[in-house]
Amino acid sequence: SADRSYESTAKLLFRQTIDNALNSVGILPSAADPDNLANSNVEVVGSRRVAAATSRELRSQGIDLSAEDVHDDVIVATKKDSDVVDITATSTSAERAAAIAQTYATNALGIARRQERRQAARALQVVEERLNSLNPDERRFSQARLIDHITRLQILVDGGVGGPEIIQDGFVPDERTGQPIRTIGLAVLFGLVLG
Repeated sequence: SADRSYESTAKLLFRQTIDNALNSVGILPSAADPDNLANSNVEVVGSRRVAAATSRELRSQGIDLSAEDVHDDVIVATKKDSDVVDITATSTSAERAAAIAQTYATNALGIARRQERRQAARALQVVEERLNSLNPDERRFSQARLIDHITRLQILVDGGVGGPEIIQDGFVPDERTGQPIRTIGLAVLFGLVLG
């Protein structure tokens, strides 16, 4: 009689390289530590901010879950040496598990992309301020280079760097998933009590 639930997993791909379209205009990828970047991606996706945004959207769909409930019902993880973040939602209803996983992935995607664009916008502001502060002599030597930086940063502000993206939508699972460790523990305890 142990309760069993449904699990649905959505997947987000965080690219650690910049796509060919951005490389063609001279935007180069950063040289970040892949392991730290993967852990940072999990932290962003698993943040309270994503859970709160997901809770608000689910409530508009008629699924009444608080941010804390969403946080408890979702596991965010990545495998070592992978750019993919798994978002696994658990619920007593297959459709509800799929809705939670998909809504969570969509909100995580939006938050990550907005954060990426905000960072580019801050960098753009710094370069524009630098250009405006140049005296006539400095302007002669630095203007072309700074205008080139502004053009590249404006591309990032307008379109981001192309990631992350949803590579697997939340799906309606066919069968329930059990919790074998808990079931075995309960069975052993029940057996001892009977014994």
